[in-house]
Amino acid sequence: MCQSIYTLVKAMQLIRYSTFKIGALVASLLWGYVSDLLKGRRAIVAIGCMFMITFVVLFYTNATSVMMVNISLFALGALIFGPQLLIGVSLTGFVPKNAISVANGMTGSFAYLFGDSMAKVGLAAIADPTRNGLNIFGYTLSGWTDVFIVFYVALFLGMILLGIVAFYEEKKIRSLKI
Repeated sequence: MCQSIYTLVKAMQLIRYSTFKIGALVASLLWGYVSDLLKGRRAIVAIGCMFMITFVVLFYTNATSVMMVNISLFALGALIFGPQLLIGVSLTGFVPKNAISVANGMTGSFAYLFGDSMAKVGLAAIADPTRNGLNIFGYTLSGWTDVFIVFYVALFLGMILLGIVAFYEEKKIRSLKI
């Protein structure tokens, strides 16, 4: 009996993880196409994705069924991997051709070293009920509510930074008269 329950739990975890990754795969192609339709305005598309993430996270936190969780995971995969892909593509428009590989490598390295590490270590420290949370600037973040607050703050800061990129991207597109 215990073995079959364990197998069922593992299967459900695999389905949820696959749902997230399938959303990411579909969106990687879709968002690139959308940015091409907008004549290379990749940062604007990425900002749109990040804006939509705010609503999907809200939908996820209020999910009352397995189907709602799976739909929100698909949407999160689609919306998270959109900006991740588009930032690298947008970067190629700002650096000389002989530095594109290095620039993309640096961007990816910093994203994984800082972004992924912070998500795994920092958010886990905040969410872990057996710990006292994480102290940031004299304020203790503890529990899932604070995890989602950190998500929203990160989304807001990301949209501001991408707004700066979008401004210069637009300036470059208009100077090329595309």
